[in-house]
Amino acid sequence: MKKVRFLLVPAAAAALALSALAQESKAPADKPKPPEKPPVKALYEGKNPEAAAQALLQQALKAAPGEGWVMASAGRVYYLSGEKAKGEELFQKASASLDGDSLLLIARTYAEAGEWAKAEGWLEKALAKDEDPDLLVEAGALHIAYGDRAKGEALLAKVFGRPEADPEMLVKAAAGFLKVRGR
Repeated sequence: MKKVRFLLVPAAAAALALSALAQESKAPADKPKPPEKPPVKALYEGKNPEAAAQALLQQALKAAPGEGWVMASAGRVYYLSGEKAKGEELFQKASASLDGDSLLLIARTYAEAGEWAKAEGWLEKALAKDEDPDLLVEAGALHIAYGDRAKGEALLAKVFGRPEADPEMLVKAAAGFLKVRGR
């Protein structure tokens, strides 16, 4: 900012100072503003379901590059909608950074697709990372619903060996016995 010295009458000085500031605030080369991003709804409006889903998934992956939970969730949508190779690719990319809950999501995906052997492998990975009671109950429920009831009950016993239990966990366990899909 330039220093300006004034020995003028106060009103004239103020006008001159404002004029100097206005000149300084003008950029030498006024750059055009970048175009505004369209609203998210533009990704799906007027598109068929497949194109809308593709656009939304691509945007999610672009908005959170390398975010394991987003990759696992998008992989689940791809896998269960028939794009198994794309889903598995995302699962593999995400697997190293995932916590037990995210690995459980992948296991649930395979179980729902009727691929229990794959689901069981991912359940083992999830349990190796985390033996949180909630995870144990969900893994137990999956075993009961899709695989091995004895193994599922053994996982549940780790949590339900006490006289009290969280009501939400009880509901998750019940879902496994009735083969009702979780979350």
